[in-house]
Amino acid sequence: MPTSNPQQYVRRSSNRRRVGLPGPYDAFTLAPGLTAPGDVPLAEALTLVMTAWVKESVPVGFTAPTLRRYEHNLTRFVAYTTAMGYQTLGDIDPTICADWVHARPSGKMWPSNTTGLPAYGTQANRRTSLINFFATCHHLGLWDENPGEKVTTHGRSVNRVRPLSPAEAQRVMDRAAYRARESKLPAVVALAMAGATVTEIPQVEVNDVHLTEGVVWLPGLGRRNLPRWVALDAWQTDALTARITYLTRSHGSDLSGLSLARRDRVADQDPTKVAMATNGMLWRALNKAGLTPDDGVRPTSIHEYVANRVYIETGSVEAVAVTCGLRSLDAAARLLTTNWRTNHEVTAPVAATRTDRYNIVSTAPDGVL
Repeated sequence: MPTSNPQQYVRRSSNRRRVGLPGPYDAFTLAPGLTAPGDVPLAEALTLVMTAWVKESVPVGFTAPTLRRYEHNLTRFVAYTTAMGYQTLGDIDPTICADWVHARPSGKMWPSNTTGLPAYGTQANRRTSLINFFATCHHLGLWDENPGEKVTTHGRSVNRVRPLSPAEAQRVMDRAAYRARESKLPAVVALAMAGATVTEIPQVEVNDVHLTEGVVWLPGLGRRNLPRWVALDAWQTDALTARITYLTRSHGSDLSGLSLARRDRVADQDPTKVAMATNGMLWRALNKAGLTPDDGVRPTSIHEYVANRVYIETGSVEAVAVTCGLRSLDAAARLLTTNWRTNHEVTAPVAATRTDRYNIVSTAPDGVL
């Protein structure tokens, strides 16, 4: 079938495991009632996959927010491909998958988008949704191919975002709470300063905050972040207290399931849109503090600031990983700008200083082994 951009996928297929789902070279058993692999309507395949995920008949272990995001993405994918004339699983190819992954979203936030592509995170979310969808189809015996694996993402910046300095972080907090009657923005900033990501912040419910104990539950999302308890400092506690007080006046005593950073229930949210809205709120907080992209900061600068602050306080990469909800110590170390190696390197003997052979900086790029 004709497509608009046949050259936009370049990633080669791989046999990487996705949450225990089968890879392209694993054994395939055709489901009863099918005459050939892929001979099933797309909408029916989506229903079967979502049922398997919700009932956990396929051991993927997705959290509720992740399931909502995948369902949202895949429903859009089925609608997109059906409109393009693709009716069954067997009709899908890598090109139409790439067309959808790179399709520019519509909405009021996109007129200012000059790249013609969705954000890198949106592309990655869509691609991961497809990979897990087709892998589950393989598991259920519906189709033995995974065209999502062959899609690549574009547009990620090569410039490293720097973390906020302590003075800048303090300015962000001060300016976020500048208006006496403002409660939402300080609450969003408080959660971000506690270690929450932009996708986690709107998923935090009012009842997840325990002010007496000074902790909050962060739900964790996707394959990268883990659910966890994190501690709140005095400013964060005050900001969340003000927000909960406001929501109690607005909604009464029934606060179960209510998003702390929004006015709706977490279960009713569109995960993609609320993450974009949260990102926009953090941009507003940075701008109110006089910080712009020209200063080398973005909303992720807050997350990197938290990682560096925790490392300075504890000297532990493990503590950084726990606070930021990261599964990997390597991922935690990448957030740090502090030279964490210096505390553990062995001092070279005097005789070794007379030659460049043992110069660590000269034997590794940027002084990193």
